[in-house]
Amino acid sequence: MRVKVDLLREGCVLSEDVYSLTNKPIVRKNTVLESKHIHALKAFLIKEVDIKRETKSGKDILNQDINEEFIEEENLLIEDLYLDAVKKYKKMFLSWQAGAPVNMSLVRELVLPLVEKALDDPLKIMGIYKKCDSEQYFYFQSLAVSLLSAVIAKELKYSQGDINQVALAGFLSDCGMSKINSSIIFKKEMLTEQEFKEIKQHPIYSYKMLKELPSLTEATKLSLLQHHEKLDGSGYPLGFKGEQLHPFGKIIAVANIYQAMISPRPYRPRLSPFYTLEVIEKDEFGKLDLTIIKVLKKLFRNYMNGRRVGLSDGTVGKIVFIDEKSVINPLVSLHNTSEVIKISKNGPLKIEEVF
Repeated sequence: MRVKVDLLREGCVLSEDVYSLTNKPIVRKNTVLESKHIHALKAFLIKEVDIKRETKSGKDILNQDINEEFIEEENLLIEDLYLDAVKKYKKMFLSWQAGAPVNMSLVRELVLPLVEKALDDPLKIMGIYKKCDSEQYFYFQSLAVSLLSAVIAKELKYSQGDINQVALAGFLSDCGMSKINSSIIFKKEMLTEQEFKEIKQHPIYSYKMLKELPSLTEATKLSLLQHHEKLDGSGYPLGFKGEQLHPFGKIIAVANIYQAMISPRPYRPRLSPFYTLEVIEKDEFGKLDLTIIKVLKKLFRNYMNGRRVGLSDGTVGKIVFIDEKSVINPLVSLHNTSEVIKISKNGPLKIEEVF
């Protein structure tokens, strides 16, 4: 369980290694904490650690304060945890910009508890885009891609270990952006051709930042390098295609495109999820893995069924049925007339907002 360092007491037993900015742990797993250990953790500005609920003698070491803290954390909604994680990711990214290496212990501590929550309630992840702030879009994106990738991997029956690796790859796929000028990353207008050419190098920068880390599998490193590649070779940075693409990278590619389109940017509002899925089905045909798109459509259908929506003429309705063979063309019951209409591809009405 996660406990704030200020609440630790002598006798607590660490359940995980504790790291700071190097690959060598400050205090190792299974250490029975003494005052010197607690002082060291505070000196390195460690905020929280993982501890076991019992001492090695089997006695419950947790006092009331720690138990209350634990209960409070357990009761947090995934949306709250997500927003807190976005803030922590921003701090990480700023440290990478300053030249700090990627601390995988901190990354795992940030990502994996959220992944666990996401797998318990995957439909929450389908709606997490509503929390995205256009001015801070970049920091929201990495976490959103990580969690959606994990949910897709679970639907594909991946092992928990592989799910975690997919989530970590999704989270770290843009760490190489820290090597690109901030004026380009956070530009409020469309990028120029030269600026986009520089952006296209970020998967290579990400790979270089992570290639020597033993705690990441080679599959994970390869997938984050390939998360902008396409099946037909039209992607970047290296133009890999077909069987050259790792399955993890194919998952992240789909999650990345979907989350990027439905999230707001400084230069445009967020796009309708229905419009986004239509674009993916049409424009990305032959470029993205159809099995993964099928899983995304299943998640999309489960999330959207029964939701209130805003239509392009200003009316509001409720989705009453979605055909699994045509998820972008649902039946909508209009609130003002109770009339049920079908949203068709070439029809006059489109779904512009999901409430």
